[in-house]
Parts: sequence; structure tokens; C-alpha cells
Amino acid sequence: MVAPIDGYIVEKNISENMAVRSDNGTNLFTVSDLNVIWVIADVYESDLSKVNIGDPVDITTLAYPDKTFKGTVQKINSLLDPVSKTLKLRIVLNNTDGLLKPEMFTIVKVHSANTTKYITIPTRALVFDNSKYTVVVAKNDTTFQKRVVKVLRSDGDKTTILEGVTPGERIVTDGSLLVSFSAQ
Repeated sequence: MVAPIDGYIVEKNISENMAVRSDNGTNLFTVSDLNVIWVIADVYESDLSKVNIGDPVDITTLAYPDKTFKGTVQKINSLLDPVSKTLKLRIVLNNTDGLLKPEMFTIVKVHSANTTKYITIPTRALVFDNSKYTVVVAKNDTTFQKRVVKVLRSDGDKTTILEGVTPGERIVTDGSLLVSFSAQ
């Protein structure tokens, strides 16, 4: 059997001693050219306004943590995933060295033309109190102030804040729950 194009077999739907029939419309093999590939990434609904077609992208992988692959956002899907509340981005990048393989886990950083800056704090600094998020700001070594903050999003150990603190202010990160009650 000869493939009509050069590439790699990325899907095989046949096994040894299997009968091949002409009335079966299933492809026996899927061959792909992996020199130029797509990376499909999720973007949170809150970040949609920051991503545009044509934005440059840096991609890192678990397999090659010290290597950065460069790509470009080619397409932004129109339908939001109702469970994850994310939208799919299609990123195109050159893979002539063949390092990237199908189904690899990647970390995608989009370099958006949007220059809005936000404050990011450790998530452990947040205290949820009376249906509001608060942080404890250190005025000096002995004076503390409890402040309501508006959270944009939380990504594991980092939380992005929209309002409530300003750059350069010191916030309590360890023991903030204990200090918040005394800072009333």
C-alpha cells in the first residue's frame, strides 16, 4: 500500500488478519505532514477580549521545558464550551525539526496587543468573608487594613485582582485569615 502524501501515520484503523472490504468507508490509515502543525488551546471567557487572530504565541512543552516554540493564532472558535467556559484557539507553528508530536501537553502564552496590566497576588492571601474577597494590606510593620478586592480570575496559586489594591502595597500572604479578624 502506498500513501498519496509523505508524512507520518497518526491513526491506524486496521490490524493483522483483518478483512478489508470496499463497502467500509472508514479510512485504514490517516497520514499527516507534521512539518506545520496546529496547537489547539483553551482560552478562558474572561480573556477573550485580549486574544486576536494574528497574535504571536510562545509554546512550551513538558518534553522540552527549555525550548520555546513560536506560533501564531490562526483561528478563534465561535462556540464556548458550556462546561469549562473556554473557547478553542487554533495556533499554527513550524515543526520542521519534528519535536512536537500529536497529543502533547503544551503551555501557551499569547502575546496580545492589549496592554492592560493587572495586579497578581498569591491566592493564599485572599480571605472570603461575607460573600466578598478581602486581603490584608500592611500599612507598616504593626498596622494592617482589611480591604475588599475584586477578583478577575484565580489560576491555582496566583489570583488576578481588578481593584482594591495598588502596585507596591504590601499584602499579608501567610496567616492573612488570622490578621483579617484583628484588622477589622
